[in-house]
Amino acid sequence: MSTDMKLKRDISDLALAKFNELTASIQVANLAVAEKQAIATALAAKSTQVMGYLGQAQTTMETARANRTLVLQAQSSTDGLDRYLQQAKTKTDSTTRAAAELASALSNLVQQLVFACDIVCGVSANVNVIKTDKPITPNELVLHTGNAATDANDAIAKTLLALQGSFTAAATLEEARKSVGLGAGQSASLKQCVGDLSTQLVDTYDASEKRYKALSAASENIATQLQIAQSELAAAQTNLDSLKAGLAAANAAAYAK
Repeated sequence: MSTDMKLKRDISDLALAKFNELTASIQVANLAVAEKQAIATALAAKSTQVMGYLGQAQTTMETARANRTLVLQAQSSTDGLDRYLQQAKTKTDSTTRAAAELASALSNLVQQLVFACDIVCGVSANVNVIKTDKPITPNELVLHTGNAATDANDAIAKTLLALQGSFTAAATLEEARKSVGLGAGQSASLKQCVGDLSTQLVDTYDASEKRYKALSAASENIATQLQIAQSELAAAQTNLDSLKAGLAAANAAAYAK
């Protein structure tokens, strides 16, 4: 075999080896592109899914926040109402007791005045009898004892009016005390109910906020992974395109010979 023929054969063998190497590299590159594409596609789908969950979580969190705000406002109002009614109950209880004590004191006073009036009237009657038997009895004594009896009766009359007024006031205050007591009891129950609801809605908001933050972090993490996967896919595709271009050039060179 001549030297030229051997040289041509060696060149042909080298070209074939290069061709086979490029073909094998292209096959590997195709697999790499397919793998990177699958990863990128899966991450894109996962990103879309998580973004959907994130949107729902945001809506839930905003609704929970609005509910929390409303119930906290309601709790503040019911707490204020309860404090006012409890204070009113304390005052009406105290006032009612004072009115009852006043009525009792006036009742005792009437009894004492009646007793005193009986004595004064008795003295006045005795003075009149004495005046009749003994005309020398001073007229001033008769006048003073008579005025004292009149004043005693007048005092009883006025005290009875005051006693009647105190009984009326005490009865009115007792009704008010019962009404305020009922309102205070209902207010305490309402306060407890709103307080329990407030606790539930605050817990609901805290849970929704926690879920939103977790999904937000997950979404950012997936977005980062997707960006990396797309970058790797682009690099793999560039490598594949380069290998295909090399193979095409090798084929063109082979045919040119």
